[in-house]
Amino acid sequence: MCAKNKKLKKFLCLSAAAMLAFLMCAACLLVPAKGENGPCDTGDRAFAYISVENDGDSSNPQGEYKTIYSVNSKDISTVEGISYDRASNTLTIENYNNTKNRIAMNMMGDDFKINIKGENHIGELTSYGDGWGGSITLTGNGTLYINENKYYETGIYMNAENTKSVITVGPECSVYVYSGQNAIVSSSNTTSDIIKAEGKISTQLQTEVTHPVKMTMIFAGYFSDTLEPWEGNVYTKEGDSAKYDCIQSTKSDGTVTYCYYELKKYDGFDKGYIGVKKEELSEKSSDYKMTDEIVKWYSADSLSGSTSTLVKDTKTGEEAYAVVSKYDSATGNSKGYLCKIIANFGIDEYNQETCLVDIDNPVADIANPNEYYVKLPDGYEAVGEEMTNIYNVSVKNEKVEFIGSSAAKDDKNNDVKKDEEVIEIPSDDKTVEADDFNEIINKNQDSDVIINSNNDISFKFEKGTMNQIDGVDKYDFTTEVVKEVENAGKLPAGVTSENFIQKIDFAYSGQLPAKAEIKIPVGTQYAGRTLYYSRLYDDGTIENIMSAAVDENGVITVEQDHCSVYLLTTTKLTQTHVSGSGTQAAAPNTGDSAPLAFMLLAVVISSFVLTVIGIVKKHKNSVFY
Repeated sequence: MCAKNKKLKKFLCLSAAAMLAFLMCAACLLVPAKGENGPCDTGDRAFAYISVENDGDSSNPQGEYKTIYSVNSKDISTVEGISYDRASNTLTIENYNNTKNRIAMNMMGDDFKINIKGENHIGELTSYGDGWGGSITLTGNGTLYINENKYYETGIYMNAENTKSVITVGPECSVYVYSGQNAIVSSSNTTSDIIKAEGKISTQLQTEVTHPVKMTMIFAGYFSDTLEPWEGNVYTKEGDSAKYDCIQSTKSDGTVTYCYYELKKYDGFDKGYIGVKKEELSEKSSDYKMTDEIVKWYSADSLSGSTSTLVKDTKTGEEAYAVVSKYDSATGNSKGYLCKIIANFGIDEYNQETCLVDIDNPVADIANPNEYYVKLPDGYEAVGEEMTNIYNVSVKNEKVEFIGSSAAKDDKNNDVKKDEEVIEIPSDDKTVEADDFNEIINKNQDSDVIINSNNDISFKFEKGTMNQIDGVDKYDFTTEVVKEVENAGKLPAGVTSENFIQKIDFAYSGQLPAKAEIKIPVGTQYAGRTLYYSRLYDDGTIENIMSAAVDENGVITVEQDHCSVYLLTTTKLTQTHVSGSGTQAAAPNTGDSAPLAFMLLAVVISSFVLTVIGIVKKHKNSVFY
């Protein structure tokens, strides 16, 4: 039997999967994390560059790409306000103003510096370590605004690519980083401590640290509707009840071989036998005896399909699903399906587990099967192993402000250096009538307002943000904190004594006068850890709100414009509350994670090969998490 075209397709699928893993999971690469200084501009892997670029818009669909420095390209551009000095490995940016452009660099080494002069505005700052070094030191005495128009998902994106890459902000420069979805993101880093501020940071960083996942990859296939089965005499072996067939084939060098296939039937496949290769011999074996029985069968070597992540049912824990794509002649496109695995043929000649899926009875349709990220339906998730020594880090603040000593006054950010008005509410129950609350709102016009509650919890409202809430006749800032899980009442199934920290019941329920920065003490035993903050509804369902790191004093800071009942836990809970529609079992909330999603990897399908081959340069959203 010869199925070269099928094997070629499978080989290309496997190659695409390997390429995708290379691009999206640098932690898996066998590339030394050198942490070198200076740009990588010598040797076989030299690919250092600095570019100024954007993705374009309706007026310029092609976008813009200008090379400031490159070891491989002679097409070097001059950009007014931006220059690079190779000897000191320093990029200087002076009074540059283009909020759509990103500055991107690759393999520039851990001593790469950006000297900030004057007032500057850019869209995004992007760095790739690529196994060499991707650290950035921001220095000088100027000011840099990054992503202030929120044109990009992140202000600073650093793909360490299996290096220890950090962002250092010098003591004199001021840097303001704005969030589209996250202010700062680092992926595939060998450290979780990615920010070193030598000056002042105006707000506590809300940092989430996760680990990339090395997905379990399989070859998931099906038999094409046009595939004709083999037909032949059944062979038997003495002392063996199995059925076999023998196929004679001639290889390209003229060698004749005899392949013996064991013929099996599988539940869920009703088209007949499936032949799994047992051995390939140079001549017929007398151990196999031909009978008069004739059967039709399909060879496991003839599967169409794709390399895919193994998928599990989160309700049952069964790891028996995969996503495949199938060409739809009616539309001329491939359609994706989540299917149950009905047969496992073991490890094939490409050293990958090969499975047959029930393509005729898919569990769900999958949109956009050719894309990098595949959204699985609720109740299913990709199977993989967390790489605990590699880190994905997301800083989720809406704005991160590094305040340099040279920033005596900044009109664009006049809330950076501001006075704070601490309000001690005189009443024991910490309530304020609406009419009296106007006095606090008036004070907020000139300064931040901090309202100290009981349980050492405080509310901070930024200057000029507070307003009266219609229908509220008094503002009650008292809280009730429960620190024993057995006393916390009805909780989601995922909350246990192992991950429960406390339940916070705010007496005030509803919209706050403004977004508040709320400080909640949890204890110094949690210092440095990332905790998860969720809203608890009366029916026991929860909505994930955010995650944040606990400071050295054992205090966590959260931001919200609404108050009710909340949970603090050491692990992220599965979101179960659906607005306006009661309760459902939902997949883990990926809205505050990266791209991980940054945690599902792509399902790689055969038609993706051309896409992978077409990737020739690093680009803005190649974030893994």
